Amino acid sequence: MLCNRLKKILPGIISPNQSAFVEGRNIVHNILICQDLVRLYKRKNTTKTCLIKVDLRKAYDTVEWRFVEEMLHSLNFPQKFIKWVMACITSTEYTIAINGGVYGNIKGKRGLRQGDPISPLLFVICMEYLSRTMRITEQKGFQFHTKCRGLKLNHLCFADDVLFFCKGEWQSVEMILRGLETFSRASRLHTSAAKSNIYSANMEEQCIQDICELTGYQRGALPFRYLGVPISARKLSATDCEMLVEKMAAKVRTWSSRNISYAGRGMLVNSVLMHIHSYWASIFILPKKVLKNIIGICRSFLWDGKGNSTKMALVAWDTVCKPKQQGGLGIKDCIAWNEATMVKYVWNIANKEDNLWVKWVNHVYIKDQDWWQYEPPIDSCWYWKKICACRDKFAAGFVNNGWLKQGGKYTVKSGYHWYKG
Repeated sequence: MLCNRLKKILPGIISPNQSAFVEGRNIVHNILICQDLVRLYKRKNTTKTCLIKVDLRKAYDTVEWRFVEEMLHSLNFPQKFIKWVMACITSTEYTIAINGGVYGNIKGKRGLRQGDPISPLLFVICMEYLSRTMRITEQKGFQFHTKCRGLKLNHLCFADDVLFFCKGEWQSVEMILRGLETFSRASRLHTSAAKSNIYSANMEEQCIQDICELTGYQRGALPFRYLGVPISARKLSATDCEMLVEKMAAKVRTWSSRNISYAGRGMLVNSVLMHIHSYWASIFILPKKVLKNIIGICRSFLWDGKGNSTKMALVAWDTVCKPKQQGGLGIKDCIAWNEATMVKYVWNIANKEDNLWVKWVNHVYIKDQDWWQYEPPIDSCWYWKKICACRDKFAAGFVNNGWLKQGGKYTVKSGYHWYKG
C-alpha cells in the first residue's frame, strides 16, 4: 500500500535527472544521453570537457534513517505516512547462521533492506538531495558541458550510479565536487574511489592530475561500461559487443552436456538466449556481425545442442522465425526485433513524451523542425542516425503520430509483427 501511494507521486517530486524506479522513466535514456556527451571526446579541436563517473559505496547499507526521515519531511509528506515508513525501515533485525544454527538478534541502526519493495523508492528520494544540491546553475563561475546549457544539465543518476559533467576547467569541477561532498556529509553516502573514474577531452594535464589527487579517482579511458553497456566516442563495433556474444555462448555451454529435445531447445532459445540480447537490442542497433553471431549460436544450439556446430540446419532460419500458426517455431528474428525496439523512440518523439531524453534530442538535434521531415546532420551521433533510419522504415505504420491508427500506442511486439508482415 505504501509503495503504491509513493509510486504515484514520485514523478512529480523527483528531478528528471533520475531515471531509476520512477514511473515513465527508463534506464535507456541515461545511456543515450551519455553516449551523446562523449561522442566528441576523441576529436582534437573539441571544447574542454570533463565527465566524472561515480559509484556510491554500499549505498543501500549506509543510508542514515534520520536522513530518510528528514527528506520525507522536507518534501512535505504527511506526518502519519512518515511514521508508517519509518516503522517499516527501523524494524530491521539481523541473525547469524553458524553451522546450521541461528544465533543472535542484532538490531539495525541504519540502511535500507535489500529486497524490500519500498527501499528503492526511498533511495530515489534520498538521491533527490543530490539533484537539488547540484542545481548550481545560478552560481557564478560554473560552466556547463557542451550541449548542456539549454537544459541546465550537469548530472545523471540511476540509483547509485552517478555521472557528473561540466566544462573541463578547475572551477566548474571543484563546484561539482563541493556539492558531492555536501551530499555525502548529509546522507553518509560516500563514493567508492576504486570504482569511480574521470574522463576528459582537451583538459590541461595538470588540472586532471590535481582532480585525481584530490578525489582519489582514477583517470579513465574510452570506451567504458555504463549501466552494463559500452560507451564510446565512435560507432559501436563488434569488438565492443564481445561480452554479449560470450555471455550467450557461455550459457549454451552449460546446457550442451544435457539431453534436451528440439522443443526444449526452442523454448530455451526464445526465453533465455533472446532475453540476454534484448537489453542491448533495446538501446542500440547492434552491428550486423554481432547479430549474425547471435543467430549462429541460436541456430547451432537448436539443431545440434551446441554453441558452435557445423551441422547443417534442418529448416531455414527465416522459416524457424515464423509464428507457429505459419509453420515456424515462433523464435524472434533478432535483426527485425532490434529495429522494432528502436521505433519506440520514434513514437516517443512524435508524441512529445515527457522525459529527459526527448527534451535532449529536441534541444540538440530536432529543435523546431518537423520530426517526420527531419534529416540528421552528418556530425550527429551514430545511434541518432540509426533511429532516424528506423523511422523511415516504419513511417508507413504511423497515422497522425499514432501507431496504425490515430492515437494508437506503439509497442515493440506490434511493430515487430507489422515489420515481419
